[in-house]
Amino acid sequence: FDLITNTGAAALAAVIPTTHIHTLFLTHNSIDSEGISAIAQVLGKSQIKRLSFEGCDVGDEGAEILAKFLPGSRVTELYLCLAGIGSVGVRAVLEVLHKTIIEVLVLYGNRFGEADAGVIAEAVRRSERLKSLDVSENGLRDEGVRKVVEAAKESRLEKIDLRMCGTSDATTKEMEKIRRRYMHIKW
Repeated sequence: FDLITNTGAAALAAVIPTTHIHTLFLTHNSIDSEGISAIAQVLGKSQIKRLSFEGCDVGDEGAEILAKFLPGSRVTELYLCLAGIGSVGVRAVLEVLHKTIIEVLVLYGNRFGEADAGVIAEAVRRSERLKSLDVSENGLRDEGVRKVVEAAKESRLEKIDLRMCGTSDATTKEMEKIRRRYMHIKW
């Protein structure tokens, strides 16, 4: 934890294209948009399939930078949880999702909310590869959760996590009834 900084991320980025690394978890390190940029720029030349910046200071700026380089990369699993991402950043990632081969997207514990639910729903509908989405612990609230669930019913999703999104008891019960009808989707 906190051993790798932006300088370390840049050093890693310099060698990544010459390696056969498939998994790069930079979890809980002191990396911000500068370090994210260094790694993101080499994604297209790398073998990386599983990428995590969980607990790093990704923020909206880092998410926007990463979104530019995801299409054309080999990344199938992306973990951007607890990364300080708000509306701007989540929208940037989701707007390019259909151009990627990402199957697992984990965004729990960030700073986006109900106003972003439409973008999440649209990304779920458009992505032909996304199988698992975790947007738990974000402020989607009742209406946002409903939008995402409706999109999930029309998608290829096999798993969705919407826990602790600020829903009322009534909405939670309503979602439980829907979950029973759509058993192919794990909640």
